[in-house]
Order: sequence, then structure tokens, then C-alpha cells
Amino acid sequence: MLDHLTFAFVTFAGTLAVSPGPLNLISLMFGASRNTARAAPFLLGGAAGFGVVWSLTAASTDVIAQINPAIFDGVKLVAIAYFLWLAWGILQTKIPHEGACTERQPGPVPGFLLAVLNPQTWLTGVLSAGLFLTQPVGPMTSLTFGFSYGGIVLVASTLWLLTGHLGQHLLCRPAIFSIFRYST
Repeated sequence: MLDHLTFAFVTFAGTLAVSPGPLNLISLMFGASRNTARAAPFLLGGAAGFGVVWSLTAASTDVIAQINPAIFDGVKLVAIAYFLWLAWGILQTKIPHEGACTERQPGPVPGFLLAVLNPQTWLTGVLSAGLFLTQPVGPMTSLTFGFSYGGIVLVASTLWLLTGHLGQHLLCRPAIFSIFRYST
């Protein structure tokens, strides 16, 4: 039976993993372009990147807590400022014209780098490790924490991939829209 803290972590991680982010939106694009089989290396690389980042942040919480616990408050303020800046940037983004994207199949390395170079991954990792882990954190706990989230990310991005595939399949079939035609 799961204890309350584990249930809270799985709920938090699941909610975070299914929210629209770079990995999930790229997964949706792969599904919509019917490249589901070729998306696997990219998704595995992204999940591994999340696992590595969250493992490192879990291991670093012990060090941060020993130096000065008030650093977590500073990290929270930085996270809030970053997410507000990100939201403002999304509101100001212009949609590129058709043909602006090139047709490439990224492998595991771009997926890994997408997760590792994203500041949101680091900030959520530090915040969640501070919330869900008790000090001190050993190496096995850090790895379990990080790669548990990596597994949840893999499942969530696969769901986004399948959603894109299903959406493309449904929207490209004229028979689906025949219900809107009325005979006179």
C-alpha cells in the first residue's frame, strides 16, 4: 500500500508530466505527422534527461539544506519569476508561417538535451525534492526519485504522441465530418 507522501509525489509528478511542455508538444507533433515509431529514441532521451536532472537535484537538496535552508526560498522566488517570464514570452510568440520547419528525425541526444537544458526541469526538480524527500538523501534514493519521474515523463509523452496520432487520424478523414452535412 502506498503511503501518503508517495501518493502525493506520484500525483504531483503525473500532473507535471502531462502538462504541455516542450517534450510533450514535440511528442504531439510526432504523432500528428505519423512518425510514432521514429519518436521512440527522442522520447527515451527526454525521459532519461528528466531522470538525470531530477536525480542530481535530489542529491543536491541535502547539500543545499546543510548550507542554508533559506536557499530554497530563493529558488522558489526564482522559479516564480521564471515561470511568469515564460508565460509572458508565450503570450508574445508569433506563429511561424508554413514551411518554416524542416523535416528531421531527432534521436535520443536532442531529447536528452531538451530536458537537461530546460531551466524548468531544474527548478521543478529542486522544488519537488525539497517537498517530497526527507534529509539526508542517499544515492539510491536520489536515483529512484529521479528515474521514477523519468518513467512518468515517458508514459506522459507517449500519451501525447498517441493523442497527436489519433487527432491527425480523425481530422484527416472526411467521413468524420459527414455528420455536419444536412440533406435538404
